[in-house]
Amino acid sequence: ARLRSQRVQPDVVTVRTALGSCERGCQWGHAVEMLRSAAEHPGVAGVNSAISACEKAYEWKCALELLASLRHEKLVPSAVSCAAAVAACGTAWVQALELVGRQRRQQALPLTEAAAGAAVSACGTGDSW
Repeated sequence: ARLRSQRVQPDVVTVRTALGSCERGCQWGHAVEMLRSAAEHPGVAGVNSAISACEKAYEWKCALELLASLRHEKLVPSAVSCAAAVAACGTAWVQALELVGRQRRQQALPLTEAAAGAAVSACGTGDSW
């Protein structure tokens, strides 16, 4: 906020660092707002931090929106992007399995152990074995 009041725009490195802090502090709302207001898109790494912040708060809808935003920005989600989005689904096991299925059908990325484990965990947490 202080930077904005002084009309200084943070660069990509600053935004990515701040997004990483939001991730570690479970501040998903701040991370999303920072992404929306950034002058320059922070790329896949920055969005991954925001998705991971959503994951920690089980804000799966927001995590899935952020994942979709990567494609909208013509960026390719990484294995980290997908695994964090699946993990964000928490007890929303249907969404977790749909995301894993979509990932496998599109074959854009191999299904990682982290994503598969997160989907299994979502099923277990949601009592849907």
